[in-house]
Amino acid sequence: MNAGDIVKDFFTVKSSSEGIYKEKGSKFLSFLRPVSSEENARDILNEIASLHHKSRHVCHALRIGDGGELERANDAGEPKGSAGAPILNQLHSAQLTNVILIVVRYFGGTKLGLGGLNKAYKLAAMDAIDHSVRIKYVAYSTLGISFPYSELGTVQRIIDQNNWKIDKAIYEEPCLFTVSSSELTVIEMKTLLLPVSSLEITK
Repeated sequence: MNAGDIVKDFFTVKSSSEGIYKEKGSKFLSFLRPVSSEENARDILNEIASLHHKSRHVCHALRIGDGGELERANDAGEPKGSAGAPILNQLHSAQLTNVILIVVRYFGGTKLGLGGLNKAYKLAAMDAIDHSVRIKYVAYSTLGISFPYSELGTVQRIIDQNNWKIDKAIYEEPCLFTVSSSELTVIEMKTLLLPVSSLEITK
């Protein structure tokens, strides 16, 4: 989140869930997983691909960040736009972020066509989402500050009055705090800290 961004709520999932869709002999197995980073998502994708190594198509979409700033969609050999996009669209519809949704296709001998593939990947993705437990998270604006120990009372009063969280506190000279707010932007937090003498923003 950048300084000055508006704080928004978003959803993720509590734990893993799975789904399935069958069409004309083909099976579409879906796997929804919570993730903390793109690297974490890549590890999960590799794990699922390894478990289903007989499938030629392990398609996926992911959203990561407060509101899903990072997005990826991959058709994994299916016709362009027939797999990754409908999976990603379902993540949007469910307002999910910090998740990866993988759909593995096992071909049943009958081609489904572009429209059929789009529908199958969409419904497989929906089934995994329908079996999930969504959690509402709040995006926090975070600020690192350094200030003289003599200003501790002033800083603590500002924190208490505005319901900020203290994520980290080092009571030395100078004091080093990391504070966060679910209601204010970074710019608004900085403005409230202006009365603190010799305060510096560290991050």
